[in-house]
Amino acid sequence: MISLTIKREHLGFWVLYGLYFYVLNALGNEEMTIGTAFLSLPFFAFVFYTVHYIIKRFFAPRRYLIGALMLVCFYIFSSSLIYMLSYGQSDALVYGKYIVADYEFNWREFLQTLLVLHGHFSILALLYFYYREQLRITQEKLAEAERRLALEQQKVALEEQKRRYEYAALAAQVSPHMMANIFQNWKQELKTLKPELGRQVDRLYHLMRFYMEADHPDRFRTILLDDEVEAVYNYIEVRREGSDCEFFIDFDIAGNLERFSVPPTTLLTLVENAFKYGEVEHPDFPVRVQVRIQQAGYRITVENRKARVDKNVVSHGYGLKNLERRLEILYDSQASITINDTEEYYHVIILIEFEHLKHLLS
Repeated sequence: MISLTIKREHLGFWVLYGLYFYVLNALGNEEMTIGTAFLSLPFFAFVFYTVHYIIKRFFAPRRYLIGALMLVCFYIFSSSLIYMLSYGQSDALVYGKYIVADYEFNWREFLQTLLVLHGHFSILALLYFYYREQLRITQEKLAEAERRLALEQQKVALEEQKRRYEYAALAAQVSPHMMANIFQNWKQELKTLKPELGRQVDRLYHLMRFYMEADHPDRFRTILLDDEVEAVYNYIEVRREGSDCEFFIDFDIAGNLERFSVPPTTLLTLVENAFKYGEVEHPDFPVRVQVRIQQAGYRITVENRKARVDKNVVSHGYGLKNLERRLEILYDSQASITINDTEEYYHVIILIEFEHLKHLLS
């Protein structure tokens, strides 16, 4: 669209210049016709655009010597062309019709014609080049200003979003902290009156603190596997003490749990789902929890038999999706989660393999 607009502007300019050229020469030469004036325009345009190209191609990048040589060569060529058109032996001396003379060669008149044509359109080409350069510089400055403004607006938006997330995270801590303080007071009061109940409250208090610290914005995004497994043990004890039924959990832990870290509540989320949807009270079908430390990472496996009776629990689909997204953010392609959901069993495998360790061991 821009290039089409420029072409139209150029066409309009040459039409207007043709009319101006006709009127100017017709005042001193009755033989001058508008057709002759417009037939002169191609040569004028040839001079204008050639000089403009040389300026843009050689003088703009400061190749002055080559540019000057190109201009000299062009002026010599165009001067020869003017001589042929104005003083040649052709019977149709089109361009000679606006010269007030009988077409005999005259050095003074010839040099005057050269200076007028070359000088006039060379200056126009120079002015046009300067105009286009200034327009380009202005557009670049405007684009840079718009880019900086967009970056500033994006920065402000990100800061505002960060503040909202931080506020939401801090606000979410208020109620748990209040509950944690209540549990702490209960623990102190029950410590001497009912020691066993006090120990139960203490386990619940530590479990609540684990959840709180896992979501705190200032905490590290991962914790040691050892701490995660301890939180799972604590969770099972809390569930066992608050229930009249026996729970059957089969743990298979192998390797140094302090070697690697894990996003908080990773294993805990899988165990919670097993309690929520699985059959944890049957001794022949225990929940199987396996944590294996490998050379370049670790593998977490949780398998449970699905409950035979409806537990009337509502599935929000949040916990596992949240866990998958956290693993993706932290480990990208180094983490994989595999879910085998059959009619009878639910089996989840989380595999973390660190690429730098794999390269070192290979």
